[in-house]
Amino acid sequence: MTHRVSQKNKLAGFFLIIIMALATLNHTAWGSSRRLTIGDDMPHFSAQTQSGEDFSYSAESKKVLLVAFLTPGQEQSVRGAAEIDKIVTQLALEPNSIDIVVVITNSKEHSFFEAANPKIKPFFKMVPDAEYELWGQFGLIATPTVIIADKSQKVAWARAGFGYDFTEALKSGLGKTLGLAQDDSYSSPGLVKVIKNTSTISKADRHLKMAKMLEEKGRLPSAVKQLESAYVLDPNSTPIALNLGELLCKICKSAEAIKIAEKLKPQARSDKARKALIIGWANRLESNLDTAEKLLLEATKLDPRSARSFYELGRVYEATNNTEKAVDAYRKALSLLL
Repeated sequence: MTHRVSQKNKLAGFFLIIIMALATLNHTAWGSSRRLTIGDDMPHFSAQTQSGEDFSYSAESKKVLLVAFLTPGQEQSVRGAAEIDKIVTQLALEPNSIDIVVVITNSKEHSFFEAANPKIKPFFKMVPDAEYELWGQFGLIATPTVIIADKSQKVAWARAGFGYDFTEALKSGLGKTLGLAQDDSYSSPGLVKVIKNTSTISKADRHLKMAKMLEEKGRLPSAVKQLESAYVLDPNSTPIALNLGELLCKICKSAEAIKIAEKLKPQARSDKARKALIIGWANRLESNLDTAEKLLLEATKLDPRSARSFYELGRVYEATNNTEKAVDAYRKALSLLL
């Protein structure tokens, strides 16, 4: 009896401290609704290639960089890989002029991308990314995606998806970045219009920033309205959808949160964790405790640094009178917050 009372007292203590910590810290993972555009700084990263070599793109890097995100077995990625190979061969690149990093999602696909011309093989570095870490760092949601950075480490060209003009646009963009003579009559209209026409994206970002400010002031319903406006403008933005889902949970609109989250198809591990958190949290609010527990456990495995996931898991265990598991989950949440 004494042990049970002690555990309940401990549970109450953890609960109060975590509530205070969550209220003090802005724990929504706010982010931009879009990723890289022309002129942005190219993200620095380190990775290990398929052959076990270390590759690093850092402040000291002076070469042009082309990063291609491809999915083995996907028709568009296969076509994109073939075109990249052909273009690099046609441009007759100078040694040490460029690094080409091909990021694939399946490390077992050893032969997915093999440069046809032996002379260009040294330019290519195959990097497996089964956990989608680089995807998350670059904020990508589609394949094939190709990004080119110039020698000053600024994004010079970018394209997501394989369109009718992919080959000519990539050849033009890469040639210009390398300083090679290219036909200026081809201006890559699809790319330029998509990247430069940012009025809708800018409006969505403004709503996103306003929502962040309102949440910090505790005005959650108003923050939700701002995010809903952003979502209407940019329904394909993973950050907007995730932020909206979490705020809907905070104001107990569980059905709406589930509807938003279930539409998402995140690629980054951290985004998968947030999706599981939102649906698990919403199910906890609706007293679907078995479903909530399963999803919240998944969220903690995908992102062991998520205090909110452990806290919500503790709420599930508390609701099922599993005091020991509740105390353990609250303790983990508290250790991440303080």
